[in-house]
Amino acid sequence: GYLWKQGRIKSGWKKRFCVVKDGLLTYYETEKESTSATKSSHPKGVFILSRSQINYQNTLMGRNYCLVLNSGIDQIAVSADSEKNIEDWMKVFSVNSNISSLNLLALANSQEKLGSVEVGIKLQTFKANDSIQLATKRCQELKEEN
Repeated sequence: GYLWKQGRIKSGWKKRFCVVKDGLLTYYETEKESTSATKSSHPKGVFILSRSQINYQNTLMGRNYCLVLNSGIDQIAVSADSEKNIEDWMKVFSVNSNISSLNLLALANSQEKLGSVEVGIKLQTFKANDSIQLATKRCQELKEEN
C-alpha cells in the first residue's frame, strides 16, 4: 500500500507504494511499477527490515502518524494518512523485522531476485548486489552474536 516516505537528500515527503516481503521493504513511485516486469520500472529503494527497531512518532517534520525504522545500517522514516493505517503497517514491519537471519541469508544467496535495483544506503547509492552483500555481512554478524 501507499505510505509517505521522507526523502534522504531532500527532507520533503513523497508518496510511495510499499511492498513488504522476505524481510525487505521495497518502495516504488507507483503501484503499477511494483507489478511491472520491465527493467525501466525498478524500485526507488529497498530497506532491510530484519532486526530493525521500529519507533512510532506522532509527528515528524510536519507529518502525523510516523514510524522511524532503524536497521543499524540504515534509517528510514515513513508516515501514513491515519492512525489505523500506521498501526497496520507497524504490525507488518514488526513481523518482518523478526525474520530470521537465515531467511535473509537465503535471500542474499539469490541475488538475481533484485537484479540491478539501485538502493540508497546512508545517502550513497549502491547496486542491489552491494546491498545484498551488506545484508549477508549483517547476517554473519547476527549469527556470531547468537
